[in-house]
Amino acid sequence: MKCFKCGADLPDGAKFCKFCGSPQQQAPMQQTYAQQPYMQPAPPVQTVVKKNSLGLIIALIIAILLIVGLVLYIVVFSESDGSSSSSKKSKNNSSSAAAADSDDDDDSKPAKTTTTTTTTTTTTTTKKKTTTTTTAPPPTVNLKSYGIYEYNGHYYKAFANGSGLSFDEAHKACVKMGGELVSINSQGEQDFIVYTVMNGMKNYWIGLVRSDSSWRWLDGSRFDYTNWDMFVDDEGDEQWQPDNYEESEDVVRIAGADQQFEYWRCNKGGWLDSNRYGDSDAPLSEFGYICEWTSVPDVEGVFTSYN
Repeated sequence: MKCFKCGADLPDGAKFCKFCGSPQQQAPMQQTYAQQPYMQPAPPVQTVVKKNSLGLIIALIIAILLIVGLVLYIVVFSESDGSSSSSKKSKNNSSSAAAADSDDDDDSKPAKTTTTTTTTTTTTTTKKKTTTTTTAPPPTVNLKSYGIYEYNGHYYKAFANGSGLSFDEAHKACVKMGGELVSINSQGEQDFIVYTVMNGMKNYWIGLVRSDSSWRWLDGSRFDYTNWDMFVDDEGDEQWQPDNYEESEDVVRIAGADQQFEYWRCNKGGWLDSNRYGDSDAPLSEFGYICEWTSVPDVEGVFTSYN
């Protein structure tokens, strides 16, 4: 053995070093895992902890699954119970109604008649609302501020033409704005044009033209209403329009005011045949024109240039 302090060689079992005098203690015997396998410290403890944690997680998952299953069972059971109750109530109500019908036929007949009448009234009201909406859609701008007026789903504007457009020029202007020279197809429309749309000119071009010996509207509508002008001359004879003076009058104007001339006169709202460029009694400077649209016109852009 060696001295624990100075390292000198000593006989086995020496209690003191003969060189340095230090007392000698016997070194403890080292134990190995092979000699004492049951003395392993850390690894077994860690394994136990891991196994315990895994078991706790599994138990927690099982508990959650049980709770979810219980909740689903309660919900399904409640819905099925409610459906059963509703079904029973419906059956009971049906049975009661059948019993009431069989017990008292006289009382049940008025109830059936009242139900049928209410249904018919509701259907009629719905149709009226739908028709109104389709016939007169609400405009998106204040059309009256532009001098545009609506009648039976159509829109009208009278243009006070200071520069004097001929019939063909007025027709092109209306078409360019998305409309057409006005056609007048009833007394109601005639009155609306005269008392609401006209704006002070003596004459206005309208969309009536002669084709051979008959008249037609430019928009293709039926020609089944007229308001030809008439006056009584000094001899008491009625003078009617159209007269096709000098066989040159193949378009029509409507009088915007009562007018007196040397040999004849016209009445406000009366229709008179005319040539396309006016004449000495009715020069183009006194003409306007009336456009008609079948839907709300676009008042921006080109429209304002003719206003």
